[in-house]
Amino acid sequence: MAYDIKQNSQNGGKCCNFEVNGKKYYADKAYVPFCGEETMIFAYKEDGDIDWIDLYCDRSGKSLEDCIEEFVSSLAD
Repeated sequence: MAYDIKQNSQNGGKCCNFEVNGKKYYADKAYVPFCGEETMIFAYKEDGDIDWIDLYCDRSGKSLEDCIEEFVSSLAD
């Protein structure tokens, strides 16, 4: 799957909006002081706002694309 990854002007990292089975998600990868690179994925609420309860978190340094793919594959389980 191709993702429209953009520069995140808020934290200097990368971010992406994507959809799986009609549900919308927001993925964000940024450098976090004292933690290093962190990728998190959140769902969108029905009103269009992001629900800031994380559904996925990775600090291994994987690419944003790999993290999204890992998250998407976990939805099939």
